[in-house]
Amino acid sequence: MLQDNHWGTAARKLLLLYAALPAAYIITGRLGLLLAISPGYATAAFLPAGIAVAAAFIAGIATLPGTFIGSFLLNVWIGFAVGEEFGLTAIIVAAAIAAASTLQAAIGGQVLRRAIGYPAPLDNPRDIAMFLVLSPLVCLTSATISIAAILMIGVIESNAIVINWMTWWVGDTLGVLVGLPLMLVLAGQPQTLWRLRFWYVAVPMIFCFAIFVAIFIRVRSWEETQSLTEFQVRSQRLADLVKEELEEQTLFLEQLSGAFTNRSVAVDRTEFRGLVQALLRRFPTIQGVEWAPRITAAERSAFEASQRAKMPGFEIRDRTTTGKMRSAPERGEYYPVTYIEPLSGNEIAAGFDLASDPSRRTAIAASIGSGKVVATEPMRLVQERAEQAGILLIRAVPGGPTGPGVVLVVLRMGSFVGALAAPLQSTLALRLIDVSSRQVLFDGLLTSVPAYETILEFGTRRFLVQTAPSASYIAAHPRWQSWFVLAGGVLGTGLLGALLMLGTGHAYRIRAKEQELEAIIDRTPFMLTRCSRDLRYRFISQSYANMIDRRPEDVVGKPIVEIMGEEGFAAILPHVEKVLRGERAEYESEVNYHGVGKRMVRVVYTPDKTEQGIIEGWIASMIDVTEHRRAETQRDLLIAEVNHRVKNTLATVISIARQSFKGQQPVDASIRSFDNRIRALAQTHSRLAEANWSGVALKAIIDDEIAPYRTDDNVHMAGPDLKLTPKCALNLGMAFHELATNAAKYGALSAKGGSIKVIWEISPFDNEVLLRWIEFGGPKVSIPQRSGFGRLLLEKALPSNLNGTVRLDFREGGLACLITFPLDTQIEKAAAELSPHAANRLSASGAQPARSSKRLLAGAHVLLVEDEALLAIELEGLFKSQACHVIGPFGDLTEATQVARRETIDVAILDTNLNGEMVYPLAEDLLTRRIPFLFLTGYDACNLPEQFRSMLRVSKPFDRADLIKRVQMLMVGTADRVCEERVAKAK
Repeated sequence: MLQDNHWGTAARKLLLLYAALPAAYIITGRLGLLLAISPGYATAAFLPAGIAVAAAFIAGIATLPGTFIGSFLLNVWIGFAVGEEFGLTAIIVAAAIAAASTLQAAIGGQVLRRAIGYPAPLDNPRDIAMFLVLSPLVCLTSATISIAAILMIGVIESNAIVINWMTWWVGDTLGVLVGLPLMLVLAGQPQTLWRLRFWYVAVPMIFCFAIFVAIFIRVRSWEETQSLTEFQVRSQRLADLVKEELEEQTLFLEQLSGAFTNRSVAVDRTEFRGLVQALLRRFPTIQGVEWAPRITAAERSAFEASQRAKMPGFEIRDRTTTGKMRSAPERGEYYPVTYIEPLSGNEIAAGFDLASDPSRRTAIAASIGSGKVVATEPMRLVQERAEQAGILLIRAVPGGPTGPGVVLVVLRMGSFVGALAAPLQSTLALRLIDVSSRQVLFDGLLTSVPAYETILEFGTRRFLVQTAPSASYIAAHPRWQSWFVLAGGVLGTGLLGALLMLGTGHAYRIRAKEQELEAIIDRTPFMLTRCSRDLRYRFISQSYANMIDRRPEDVVGKPIVEIMGEEGFAAILPHVEKVLRGERAEYESEVNYHGVGKRMVRVVYTPDKTEQGIIEGWIASMIDVTEHRRAETQRDLLIAEVNHRVKNTLATVISIARQSFKGQQPVDASIRSFDNRIRALAQTHSRLAEANWSGVALKAIIDDEIAPYRTDDNVHMAGPDLKLTPKCALNLGMAFHELATNAAKYGALSAKGGSIKVIWEISPFDNEVLLRWIEFGGPKVSIPQRSGFGRLLLEKALPSNLNGTVRLDFREGGLACLITFPLDTQIEKAAAELSPHAANRLSASGAQPARSSKRLLAGAHVLLVEDEALLAIELEGLFKSQACHVIGPFGDLTEATQVARRETIDVAILDTNLNGEMVYPLAEDLLTRRIPFLFLTGYDACNLPEQFRSMLRVSKPFDRADLIKRVQMLMVGTADRVCEERVAKAK
C-alpha cells in the first residue's frame, strides 16, 4: 500500500512537471503573442516567463525540463505561423529561445531563493523590494540571448534589434511580476497565506494587468495608425500606380486596335513593330505585344504558307498537357500569335493558338463581346522559363484590312509589379493577389499579416493589393508612447502587487498573532475578561464562558450583575471599586455565580487605561481553583486519615502487647504469642492493601490464619462467597488467629486425627451472617478457669466491633464457636470504613495514676464514646479503677447521643471517628449543655472543625497517666466554674 502511494505521488509530480507546466506555458504564451511585434517572437506581456521562474522558485531545478519543452513547442508553433512552413530554421530558433528561457528560469529561481528564501510569504518591505528589483534583472537573460540567436540566424534585421529586445525584456518582466505571485497563489508556501491572497492580490493584479494590456493595445493601435499614415499614403499611391500603368497599356491597346481597324491597308510586321516601339520603350518590363488574327480551319493552310515565307517553320501550334509545343489539331477557328514584339525571347510563342487555352479563349470572347480590354486570369506564359505568373491584356479587333483578331499585351507580373514597387521598397513591401483565383501574382511581404489592403479593379478582374511597412520604415518611425504605457503598466502592476502583498502580509501576521493569542487564551486555564466602567462585559475568554456555561456572544455587552447574580456581584464589588480607582486588586474568594453555583477563584484586576491615562474599565485574569481547593481538602483528609490509621494501628499493637505479656506465662511463650498476633494483623492488612482497602473475601481470611496447621483433610470449609469490609476483615482475622492458635495448642489440631469445620451462611430471616467454628477429635475440652486475651477478644471486642454476637461452647468433644453479625453493615460495602480499627490502645508507659487523682475522680460520671472494642475495654477498666461511674462505652453515635441526653454526665471522652461517622454533633450538644469533654483521637488539631480546634485533645496511642491528668483538669475547671456561678447567683 505504501509503495502504491509512493508511485502515485511520483506519477502526479511527473504529470505536473512534464504535462501541466508545458501546457500552461504554451497556452498563456500563445495568448501573449497576440501582442507580438514582427517577426512574432517578442511580445509586450509574456506570462510564461513568470510561470517558469515561479516553478523553479517553488519546486527547484526539477521543473526546468518542463519549461524547456513548453518553450520549444511554443516557439515551433510561432515559427510555423510566421514562416508558414516547418523547417530547420524554425527548429533552431525554437531550441535557442527554449534554452534561453530555461536558463532564465533556473537563474531566477535560484536568485530569488537565495535573496528571499522559500517558503516566501513576501509580507515585508525588504523581500518585496528584492523581488521588484531582481525580476527585471533576471529577465535580461532571455531577452539578450534570444535576440542574439535570432539575429545570427537571420530572422530579424539589425535595425529591429532595439525594439525587439526592449519588447522581449519588458514582456518577460511584466510576466514575472504578475505571473510569479499568481503561481504562488496557486501552489506557493505558506499555503494559508497565499490562498488568502487569491481575492486580495491575484484578482486585483490580473485586473490591473488586463487594464494596462488593453490600454497598451489601444495606444499601440492609435500609434500605428499615426506612424503608418505615410506608409498608407505610399501604399495607396503604389496601388494607384499599378492601376495607372495597366490603364495606360489599356489605352495603348485601344489605339492599336483602332490602327488595325481604321487603316486602309493591312498592317505588316514592320509597321506593327513601329506601332508598339513607343509602348515597349515606356514599359520595358512588358514581356511582349502581340497580334493574333482570327483564322478559320479553311484558311489555315494558306495562312501558314504565307507566314512561312516571312518566318520559316511557322505553323499554328498548341501545348500538350506536359507543356510541349505541337501542331494544333483541327478545330473551327484559331487565334495564332502572328506578330510579336520584341521577338527576341518570345520566339516560342510565335504560332501559338490562343484559343487552344480555355482561359485565353474566355478572355477573347469577353473582349469581342464587350469591345473592351479584358485581363485573363493568372497563368503560366508560353515563353515563361521561371515561376512567375503572367496575365494577358486582350483587346478584340473587329475587322479591317488585316482582318479580325486580337491585340494583346503579355505581362510577367513579378517583373512588372516588382519594377513599380522597387522605388518604395525602403518604405513598404507589396503583395498582389488575383481575387477570383486567390493566386499570388507578386509577393514581397515577409509576414503573412499585411498592414494595408486595397482592391484594384482592371480588365473585368479584381486584384487585392497588400502592403506592410518595411523594417527601415518602422525604425524610422518609432512608437514610444505605447512603450511608455507598457512601462507604466509594469511599474504599476508591480507596485500594486507589492502594496497588496504588504497589506495582506501585515493583515495575515496580525491575524496569525490574534489566532495564536486566541489559542493561548482558549487553551490556558486562566480566564480573561475585559469590563467597562459601566460594569458591562467587553470581552470574555472561552474558558470563562465555559465556567459560567454561556457562549461568549451571549455575555459580551451585558451587565456583570445579570450574568453573575446579585450575590456574586456583591462579593466582587469592593475589588471593582478598588481597580476603578486605578489600583491593582488581587484576591482569592468563593464567589456564587448565578446558575452555576459557588466557585473558588483567584483573581487579579488590572486597570484598563487609554493612551491619555483615563481608566475606562479593567482587565481581569482569574483561575478557577475550586477543584484545586477540593483536592487540597481531600489531601488533608487523606493525610489525617493515614495519621489516624497509623496511630490506631500503633494503639492496637500496644494493646496486643499488653494483653500478651500480662499473666504468668513464660517470656518466650509471650513473645511467640505476641509475634503471631502481629503477623495475623499484618497478614490481614496485606490482604486489604492488595484490594485497595475495598474489602477481602471471608474464605481468604480463614485460609490465611489456618494455613500453618492445615493438612490434606484436617480442615473443611463451606459457605457462600462473602466480601468483608476492612474493619470486619481485621476483627475476624484476629479472631480466627486466636481460634486457630488455641486449636493448635489445646484443641482439635493438637491431636492426630483431629479436624475443624468452618461453615458460614446467610440467615434468610434475620439478614445476618452465621459463622460456625467446630472442632472434632481433639483432647477432651473443659471450661477454662481463667479468661485470656483470646477469649476477651472473642467475647467482648468482636461483638462490639461487628455489632453482632459471639457464643463459645466448650463441649467435651471439641470447642464450638458461633459468630453472628449483620449482613448489610459488614458485607460488600467497599471502602465503607475510612480506617480499620481492630485493637485496644494501651498507654506506652503503663504508669498508674496517683491516689490523689483517684480521690478527685471518685464518683464522677464519665461518658465513654469509642468504637474500638479493645480500647473501649481498656478505657472502661482505667476509669473504673479511679472509682468513676462509667457510662458506656458506646461505639454508635446515635445510641451515645440518646444516652447522653438522659444521663447525668460530669465529663466525656469522645473518639472523633465512629465507624466513619464523625462525633461532632454529640460534641456540639455537650458544648451547648456546658458539659466538659476531650477528644481521644488519631487526628491532629488542624483536621478538626474550626470550632473544636481549641478543645482539649489526647492523641492515640495515649498515655494512661496523661489521660487521667487531663480529665482531672477538666473536672477542676468544671468545679471552679460551678463555684463562680453559685457566687454570682448569691450576689
